[in-house]
Amino acid sequence: MLNFGKNLRILRKSKGYTQGQLGKLLGVSASTVGMYEQNRRAPQSTMLKRISDVFNVSTDVLLLEASPQSFEVESILQLMQLQVNSNQKYVFKGRSITSEDFSKLINAVSVAINVTLNDTIL
Repeated sequence: MLNFGKNLRILRKSKGYTQGQLGKLLGVSASTVGMYEQNRRAPQSTMLKRISDVFNVSTDVLLLEASPQSFEVESILQLMQLQVNSNQKYVFKGRSITSEDFSKLINAVSVAINVTLNDTIL
């Protein structure tokens, strides 16, 4: 769960919540949210589910880590989309990319995967 804290922080900021506001939604203190974000404390499975419900993402998105495992690509794309909303700067080969352009790229990857797998384009 090394990336859980980072992912939680990205999600929280993408919604514009303070740690205190998120804590109220989850029924925990702001300091508990802070400990989750710093990976100093891990949530119980019931809390993990509650967090995923608040942000309308799967627990896979919350727990997504960069390691050689099998991932649901849709979860990765969801996390990428959430990062777009976190006011970070994006660069490709030294060139700035706007958040709108980055969102279009994420959608294009999704379409490309669907076409490659001969699936219905959503």
